[in-house]
Amino acid sequence: MWDPEAGLDNLAHSLLAVVLARAGLERASPLASTALLVGGNLPDLDLLWSRPELGYYVHHRGVTHSVVGVAAGAVGLWCALLLFDRAVRKRRARQPVRPLSLLAVCAIAVSSHLLLDAANGYGVRPWLPWDDGWVYGDLWVIVDPWIWLLLGGALFVTSRGHPVLATGWLAAGLAV
Repeated sequence: MWDPEAGLDNLAHSLLAVVLARAGLERASPLASTALLVGGNLPDLDLLWSRPELGYYVHHRGVTHSVVGVAAGAVGLWCALLLFDRAVRKRRARQPVRPLSLLAVCAIAVSSHLLLDAANGYGVRPWLPWDDGWVYGDLWVIVDPWIWLLLGGALFVTSRGHPVLATGWLAAGLAV
């Protein structure tokens, strides 16, 4: 069961990933948009082994939400995307990825998750496994409609002019 104390909602992480892609990172390499979307949500993999009991609070925002977790997540995602690219390119003629650019995008994506989570009142423990201290910014709450509105507004402004999409963003903004 989802707990509002658990972390910034994945809608905000996904919206930020799309905003970063639209800001130009999607052109860094083929599969960059995929790297941003997956990497922006990757640190929350710790939810797979976290339980609703007390252990949940010990494990969530653990090492996956640290500098070590960001580095491991970025490199792991990068390797997975390189393997995926190699497998897909054999079947279809497509432009190969630019490995160093894709690694940079993976690092930005996973880091974006840590930065968003560090800025709320729950915070992160960035120096695990060496230091168990929490860092938090109190800039926004964990599930914050204002973040959705800000990121959704950025997507609305950069939308490619489809009227249904524009109407959807306008309705969502008014609802928030």
